[in-house]
This record gives sequence, C-alpha cells and structure tokens, in this order.
Amino acid sequence: MASEGSTTGQPHLHKQDLSKLDISKLTALSPEVISRQATINIGTIGHVAHGKSTVVKAISGVQTVRFKNELERNITIKLGNEEGGGDKFEKEGKVAPHVQKKKKKSAAKYGQKFKSSKKKKENEAVVVAPVLEDGVWEVEEILDLNVINGQKKFLVKWKEWGPEYNSWEKFTNLTTCQEAIVDFFKRNNSQRVLDVLLGKVTISIEEKFTREQQLLLLAEWETEINKLSPHEARITVENDVDNERAPANFTYIASYIAGPNVVLPEDPPIGCACSDCGPKSVCCNSQNDAPFAYQKKRLHVPQGTPIFECNKKCMCGDECPNRVVQQGRQVALSIYRTNNGCGWGVKAKQAIKKGTFICEYVGEVLFSDEAEVRGAQHRTDGRTYLFDLDFNDPEDPLYTVDAAKYGNVSHFINHSCSPNCGVFAVFINCLDPNLPRLALFALRDIRAEEQISFCYTSNPRLSKSITAANDDGTMLQCKCGADNCRKFLF
Repeated sequence: MASEGSTTGQPHLHKQDLSKLDISKLTALSPEVISRQATINIGTIGHVAHGKSTVVKAISGVQTVRFKNELERNITIKLGNEEGGGDKFEKEGKVAPHVQKKKKKSAAKYGQKFKSSKKKKENEAVVVAPVLEDGVWEVEEILDLNVINGQKKFLVKWKEWGPEYNSWEKFTNLTTCQEAIVDFFKRNNSQRVLDVLLGKVTISIEEKFTREQQLLLLAEWETEINKLSPHEARITVENDVDNERAPANFTYIASYIAGPNVVLPEDPPIGCACSDCGPKSVCCNSQNDAPFAYQKKRLHVPQGTPIFECNKKCMCGDECPNRVVQQGRQVALSIYRTNNGCGWGVKAKQAIKKGTFICEYVGEVLFSDEAEVRGAQHRTDGRTYLFDLDFNDPEDPLYTVDAAKYGNVSHFINHSCSPNCGVFAVFINCLDPNLPRLALFALRDIRAEEQISFCYTSNPRLSKSITAANDDGTMLQCKCGADNCRKFLF
C-alpha cells in the first residue's frame, strides 16, 4: 500500500510499494483503482481506446496504465496529456489479473512487424510481451491464402500467440512482411493457391455452396446461349466478382423479334446476278447507290455508311465476299461481371482486327410511339436498351429496337467515350429503309480480354434516355475510364 506522506510530486498521487500490492484482490472500488472509465490515446494505433478499469502506478517516475481496450485486449501503455479523448465507454468491468513477463527484443523468424488488434475473451489474462509497440505484433508465419468477402487475404500466425489467434489479413497490411510471403509461396505452389492469385477463386470457403450453385446456373445459361447460335463462335459467361447470376426477366434471342403490330419482311424484291461479287461488279450495293463495304470480309467504309449485303435472291453462294453479317459472329466473346460498378460487360476472348464484324444489336422491334412508353419505364432502373432505327429518318424514326427483355450478347456491351466498336445499318433480306439490321464492327484492333464498347450517345434514342435516366434530371456518371471521358452521359 502507499507509504504515509510519500508523494510523487503530484499532490493527488501517492507512490505505491508494488511488492505489497496484491492486484488479484483489487475490486472496482479499491483506492488503487482511480478510474473505471478511462479514455486513453494510443499513439501508434492512431485512435482512441476506451478502458474499462485502470490501475495507475508510479514506476521510475513514469505513469502507466493497464486496461482492456475496445477489442478486449489487455495493454500496458504510457499515459499522456491528450485533451478531449472520445466517446466514453459506459460499461463497467473487472480488473484483469496482472500477468508479468520479461520483455524481449524482436526474435521473430522474419523480424517483421504488423499493426493489428485481436479479440480476447472477457477477463482472460494476456501476455503483454509479444506487443513490440502499441498495437504492433510480429508475424511468425504465413499459413494460407484465400479469398474472404471478395478480397485476397493471408492467414497469419502471430509470434508468441496460440493458433486460436491466427487471423486473415489483407496483403496491403503485410507490405513489410515480404520475406514471410515469399517463404509461403515457396512452400505452397499448389494449383489452388495459383488460382487465388490469378483471380479464379473469389468467394470465401463459407460461401462455397452458394458459389457452386451460382457457377452451375451460369454454366446452364452459357449452354442455352450457345444452343441458339450453334454455328457461331462460342460465348462464355464469367463472374469472378460477386454472386450475380443470369439476369432475371431477360430472354436471349439470336435475331429481331416483332413487337406489337410490327411486321418484319424477309422477302427481298431484288438481288444481284454477279458471278464474282466485288467493288467492280453490279452488286447489291451499287443497286442502292452505296459503296462495296468489305475488303477480305472486313469493313472498310466510314461510320454512317449503309451496308447492302447479298441476299436470298442473289445468284452468289455462301462464300460470297459480300456475305458477312448474315454468316454470324465469328469472334469468341465473353459476358463477364465488371469490377468497376458497370455490372455485366462483354470482352474479346481473342485478338480482333479492325473492320471485323463483332455481333448484331438485336431485340424487340417496336413502333416509336410504343418505344416512348417503354423508355419511361426503363428510366426507373437507370439504363436504357432502346436503339432508334433512324438511318432513313434521323428526326422521326418509324421503328426502335428494345433490347431490355429480349436481346443477345450486345445487351451487355457497355458505353465508352472512346469506343472500339461502331454500329452500322445493314440491309440483307429486308430492304425496307426503315428496318435495317444493326451490326457492330471493330473500329480498331482489339486485344484479347479487352472490353467491347460502343458510344451510346451516337444514337439519339440512347442519348435522350440516358440523359433523362435519373428522376431528378441529373445525368448519369460515365465510368468508361477513357482518356477523353466526358464524365457524364449526355
């Protein structure tokens, strides 16, 4: 107990003879316990910890406090004169038994430190020695790598802490522990670990069953998609980002379907009689005062130019160089989940040359007055799939394609202010100038794994709908990331 009349130089404190102090018998009302609510600043951690009960001692003239922080860990720390503090911790607790252990210099295998906090059971004594500084622990070993809640994390074994205190930590928290990480990879070069590094594993073990269900459903959807177009290049479905499955209320189709009261003619009145279709022959394009669109089956006309392909009335066969769009998509694509908040997207699964046909934009063909009604409905979800067929009449188009509920891979193609694809009007078996097919062609070379994109605002209907997509009249933010991004869709 404190000696009578012996002080520390501060009138309100008395020196204590620690050899006679039995902390195990202390209670919350003992005179040695000067506070049951302590707010202490922990400098290294950089936040305020709320103590439950404290014992203040004068040791070599330095005031120290031993308390349980908000994560239930006993910590011995120097008291400062921090003003203010934080919210007080109102719950009353017991004094933890004092456990002493001689402090040692760093002797960890890697000599590396990590700032963290680990939960401890209520009132259980904790050895303080492994704490090198306030809130700093030593990494003994990296045990595993997995994806927890969508983030790659390492399982860490802490020096002088039992296995029950092992914890999953982000890589950004282990930047000073490179030697331990390298050692882990030397010991663990299994396919599972490599899959985690390559992003092939993205869901935690706890969500394994849900993930398996998701993969099964996505695989079924992928099969259904490819059955519709068996002669085209394969489309894959990938989601390494979240638990999203195939979109609800969406039907995958291969070509236009007619909306209410719409008739889609498929009987061309004329065709060519060429034996060798090309730019010098009297082919379908010349009959419609348009240039021959292809060179080695790649587009070589500027945007805005109509494409007139050979049709079922023509004398040429399937190998005709003027039959491209009608032969279907020849490039492998993937419908994949983006990680930048843009939902689903489409990417190339192979390198694609400039002028290559990518896919058609298909959906339900509507009269424009019906499209106006649909447009108002689509704005509630912040995205539109309406595309005016405005080649013949840009100011007052007769028809609009709605790809919201019926569509193909183009339904998932995102906007870019610097697109790698453009949309062209194509006429094949339907020669009605108000009913062209819409085809996407590569405007430049596209790398494998690069996202496919086109400019939504090049079409008046898309531009108008996107601009008015938010109920408050504000425009939607563009997330394309292009150097010339306009920041907003307008």
